[in-house]
Amino acid sequence: MTSENESPNWEKKTDEGWKEKAQKEKEKLSDSFEGPDPREGGQEIPPASFLGLVEELSLRAMLALGQIRHPATGEAYLDLEGAKYTIDLLSILEEKTKGNLQPMEERTLREILQNLRLGFVHISRNPPAVVEEVIEKPEKPGRLQEKQAVQEKKGSEKAGPKIIL
Repeated sequence: MTSENESPNWEKKTDEGWKEKAQKEKEKLSDSFEGPDPREGGQEIPPASFLGLVEELSLRAMLALGQIRHPATGEAYLDLEGAKYTIDLLSILEEKTKGNLQPMEERTLREILQNLRLGFVHISRNPPAVVEEVIEKPEKPGRLQEKQAVQEKKGSEKAGPKIIL
């Protein structure tokens, strides 16, 4: 036992490693919000500009017209309503900025709109052929053979874009 004059010999133990762990975690979180570092092979986001906006909208229209494939899925699809809406947005942008654009911006917007409108008319008048898939239903025998026949036919043909109505 200890006497009243003597105090217990307790050592104060502290975990100094938690500070390092917290700092590393903080750095890790801040890196994830900053995005990819261009020096490490990531893409740098270009500065905002009028032509950048026009390009974004034109890419959306081209995607909706099935002219380009979706970058994440690799699929092409057709969304005529979405394409029309995006083309209309670009038309409004052209109308509202008339006289306020640099010659190159005005020319670029006019050419993009012309190409998108021609593409829209062409695709809406001549929609691509789409191979319908037969979904197997357990209550109807023989559907499996139909599905296999469609898949074999699909393998021999080039797959067209999905159509969204």
